[in-house]
Amino acid sequence: MATRAGAAGDDDGCGGAFTERFVLRHADAAAAAPKNAPDPPPPSLPLRGLTVSIKDLYDVAGHRTGFGSPSWLATRGARPAAQHAAAVARLLDAGATLVGKTSMCELAYSLDGANAHWGAPANPAAPGRVPGGSSSGAASAVAQGLCDASLGSDTGGSVRVPASCCGVFGIRPTHGRVPMAPGARALAPSFDTGGWLARDAATLRRVGTALLTPPAPRQPSSFFRPRPRWLVARDAFALASPSAARALYAPLAARIEAVSAVLGGPPREVDLAPAPSGGEGEEDEGDDAEEQEEEDGGSISSGGSRPWRADLSSLSGWADVFRVAQAREIWREHGAWVEETRLRGGPAAFGPGTDARLRMAATISEADARRAGRARARVAARLDALLGADGVLVLPSAPGPAIRLGAPAEELNAWRSRVLALTCAAGLAGLPQVSLPVGRVAAAEEGEEEGEEGEGEAAERGGEAGAGAPPPPLLPVGLGLIGPRGSDEALLELAERLMAVLEGGGAQGDD
Repeated sequence: MATRAGAAGDDDGCGGAFTERFVLRHADAAAAAPKNAPDPPPPSLPLRGLTVSIKDLYDVAGHRTGFGSPSWLATRGARPAAQHAAAVARLLDAGATLVGKTSMCELAYSLDGANAHWGAPANPAAPGRVPGGSSSGAASAVAQGLCDASLGSDTGGSVRVPASCCGVFGIRPTHGRVPMAPGARALAPSFDTGGWLARDAATLRRVGTALLTPPAPRQPSSFFRPRPRWLVARDAFALASPSAARALYAPLAARIEAVSAVLGGPPREVDLAPAPSGGEGEEDEGDDAEEQEEEDGGSISSGGSRPWRADLSSLSGWADVFRVAQAREIWREHGAWVEETRLRGGPAAFGPGTDARLRMAATISEADARRAGRARARVAARLDALLGADGVLVLPSAPGPAIRLGAPAEELNAWRSRVLALTCAAGLAGLPQVSLPVGRVAAAEEGEEEGEEGEGEAAERGGEAGAGAPPPPLLPVGLGLIGPRGSDEALLELAERLMAVLEGGGAQGDD
């Protein structure tokens, strides 16, 4: 494996979570503050006493930014940053102590958390399984107790998935609520958000007081009033394994009255992607004539013979829209550098998985990207109408527990597809989503489909193996809450109240 400059490996007790460890406090921040930060710093020090780590796509003055890639580190990350990224400066200005940079997937273009060059950070909640990505080191550091919170980023699930896999709290904010410029490496700018992970719901909310820029135009206090509308995404739960779905429903059902007091129950089931009716499932074709000239070499699905079409009648179709729109944006952002790097570095320039995804991105035409953009707008309109100002949408953060490290490529790709079908909704619409470590699923036997075994079945086999056999490990799976656009503060408050109920603190009524 390649060696990272300043890397902190397993032998120093961080389980590969950090690329570099250091201590940087509030008093050290002024000289390195960005000159064109979009908003003034927080007026107080709400994060005093908290330790925070930083995903290695954000600049920290005096340190190199690796973006999970030795090729990037050798070229665009060759020199230390001159100033802090805007989000990093906000953390320091709020009194947080930075304790290092965390590992990540190569170029942030993966969901499993492994890096072909440097391995995968440890998942202490599910040993031998992936930590989830691309904010893998961020989740690992929080789960190991190496910091109170960690600044990550979320494009297609890169905070929510590792939060679910590692059993910690995470949030993807409304797009644009956390500054990504200056000083953060972009993957797909219209999808990228600056999210974070934390050890508990109170800390998750507390970090938001420093990172979230002012919302517009609706004020946070106006969301979920007079009380929330609890919506359960039926088609999203259908994508989860039966045992994961049960594990997420069970704690809610056990305290249904108290949970309903917080979420505004009883819940109403909805389908995010309703079955097509009168042609509504597929994208309109009336404006395709102007794109005909671009189609011959631009189809990603049929070798150029037919144009790609968006199918909005299922969450798998939504995921395909996400994949096309994101990939084309990635190629616009990085295509020239990728091709130059391949010429210079050869086959080893990128890891196999990243390389394959980049090659796919290069095949997508602008015509396909425009179709995906129109479909994306329809998804956003659908979700905005569904949520209004008071809806809270409940769904799994992931289809089940973390997949095993070293799983065959076919199995890993199938897992990634199911994950993206669950995470794409908030990504396409730019909505805030939290992930709460609510569920626990018994580990499946070797060779069984991940998460398909219930806890009772595993316990029964444990009994057959002998009374002295250890109980099967329980693996975390997260519960997602999606709120209306701009409702981040209210959503974080709602999540904290819900966790107080689920952890035995009793119901908290409407304010």
